[in-house]
Amino acid sequence: MSCPRPRSAALALLIVVAAGCGDDGGAAVRTVDKRPGPCARGVAAVVSQAAGAHARTRVTAVTPGQATCVYETPASHVEVMVDNNPQVPFRFMRAVVERGQNAIWSHKPKQNPQLLHGIGGGADWFPGEHQLLTTGRHLLITVTVVRPKHGGKALSKRVAKATIASRALPGPGRSLR
Repeated sequence: MSCPRPRSAALALLIVVAAGCGDDGGAAVRTVDKRPGPCARGVAAVVSQAAGAHARTRVTAVTPGQATCVYETPASHVEVMVDNNPQVPFRFMRAVVERGQNAIWSHKPKQNPQLLHGIGGGADWFPGEHQLLTTGRHLLITVTVVRPKHGGKALSKRVAKATIASRALPGPGRSLR
């Protein structure tokens, strides 16, 4: 493959990267993604402390504006979804209202959202789903406690606060913030 002769150094670099031209015989340029990802060290520490064991962290889903991190120990499994798509406060309010309506209409009062104070711009606990929904830093944060079944509300509060404090954002990247 023959490489064109550009007029500027910046253009040359762009062509080399895009076309795969260079000293490596045209092989694709490989870069290591060292950008911080959506998962937070502070959340891993909270889950580790609660379980008394080191929490393994992994990203399970990344889409535009949204990412899910899983924090696991032998005794606990916590999923945190961060979402910075538009209209966070509106979507938060709609989710709370709709889940409350579903609890009423299905005659399951134990699934009514429970208002929580001191977390982000508003927070609600959904006991039927072991899930906390909150807002903070233009993010919609969903914390789901899969294990343990008991004490999930207290753990989810600490996880939500740690997520807000971490500056974690959805997007590419594999390392912890």
